[in-house]
Amino acid sequence: MGKVTVNEIKYSNFGKCIEVSNGEVSLVVTVDFGPRIIRYGFVDGKNELCENSDVTLDSQYGEWK
Repeated sequence: MGKVTVNEIKYSNFGKCIEVSNGEVSLVVTVDFGPRIIRYGFVDGKNELCENSDVTLDSQYGEWK
């Protein structure tokens, strides 16, 4: 297993995020809203979570993407 790294990144139109990776898989968590896990998958592979940033819902807790 590779060394675990934690980096601040910009991801898609989700803004500032934190990426945690061991070189094989990565996990991306939002910082500007949430926190929400928005990506999990192999590095340079597909996102195993649904990713549709075009959908915005309003709730009693604010805007949800």
